[in-house]
Parts: sequence; structure tokens; C-alpha cells
Amino acid sequence: MLSRGAIQELPWLTEKYLLLPSNVSFGSTFPNNPDKGEMFLNTDTFPNQLYKFNGNGWIEVDKKLVDHYTYDDAYIEYLTSKVLSGEYDIELLTEGEREQVELRI
Repeated sequence: MLSRGAIQELPWLTEKYLLLPSNVSFGSTFPNNPDKGEMFLNTDTFPNQLYKFNGNGWIEVDKKLVDHYTYDDAYIEYLTSKVLSGEYDIELLTEGEREQVELRI
């Protein structure tokens, strides 16, 4: 149906079915007006640190307990470029990050 143009996307690949939140971002500056539950990967730290906004402030989250951020294409491209340039050692990434980066290398 997709190839015939009857549908625009494969429904099982959408966030609705994958249950992946779309509220994960990354960078060196925290978002100005975050929503409660929004997550942010701080790239100014090594290894990159994951935070979640609880409505009052940003709290640190253990990346070993959460992996949905590893499905963010832009973040994985960022990590891949850091690994390929020698800035990051792939062994220091979480298992989920490492798996996604290895798929791209």
C-alpha cells in the first residue's frame, strides 16, 4: 500500500506503535521552555548525560535504564561522527548507543 501511495507511512514504524517519546533532544544548551517529562542529552559532558524535566527542574537519569533516546537518528549520527573522528571511544558508550553506532559504521 505504501509503494502504491495508498498510505503515507508504515503504521508500525510510527511513534504511536513504537511507544517512543518524541520529547528527547540533545545539545550543549538545555531547552528554554521544556514540558514536564521532556528529556535532554547534554553533549557538554563526557560521557553525554541524560536529564529529564520534572516540572521544576532537570534531574539526572541513568542512561542504562532508558534506551529510547538511542533511536534518535540525529543523536546517533552525532555519536557516530564523534567515534569516527576519534573524539569518543566506542567502548565508553552505553550498550544501546554502541549498537546503533555500530550499525552505521
